[in-house]
Amino acid sequence: MPAPSTTTASNINTELGKGSTTILRMGDANTRNLACRSSGTVSFGNCRWGINTPGRSVSHIYPSGGFDEPQYDITDLLSVDGSDIQTTYDTFSTAQGAAIVRFFSNGVMKVTAFNSVQGDYDFHRTWLTSGVNSDYTVQFQVTNGALTSGSDSANTDLSLSSNRTFQVATAVLFGTGGDQSVINDASGNLIIKSGGTTLISRPTGLYAEAALGPI
Repeated sequence: MPAPSTTTASNINTELGKGSTTILRMGDANTRNLACRSSGTVSFGNCRWGINTPGRSVSHIYPSGGFDEPQYDITDLLSVDGSDIQTTYDTFSTAQGAAIVRFFSNGVMKVTAFNSVQGDYDFHRTWLTSGVNSDYTVQFQVTNGALTSGSDSANTDLSLSSNRTFQVATAVLFGTGGDQSVINDASGNLIIKSGGTTLISRPTGLYAEAALGPI
């Protein structure tokens, strides 16, 4: 999408995957999603990131499974939980959990909740269908906890011309001794900018747990 001040109906239609000359209805669900406005007036300049970075719960907790619940307002939390909690195990058992948000330079956003028993539970969105990836930056502004190994730097604007990964991950091995649980988490805001101007600041929480035993 171009700068908010120059966004047109044609741009919005393209972002929504419609023909550029389709009649645009600013109050319909798709346009509101793109604009991050579940109610009230929607303007052309609002229509940027709602469809691409929704508030959503993405969970994969062994043994209870995963769920997701889309939201459409700019203040909704994006929550990712990857947990592996095993009460039956032997001396060779390992538990692993991870919560990951990735932005790929080809325009795909991938949210993953992982546990080592069931694998990945993924949710995809397209963050860019028009425009140029290098026009945008992403930052994970961490206010609590910390990202873990494998992440790009927190609290820094990073160009989306390259792939970006933000994650928390953890693991425990029974052989290291007894029942145990390890939790890593990070919360704050995913901040998307264009030309240094913030387009959206999405509250985000990442949580990972690995546990063996009746924790």
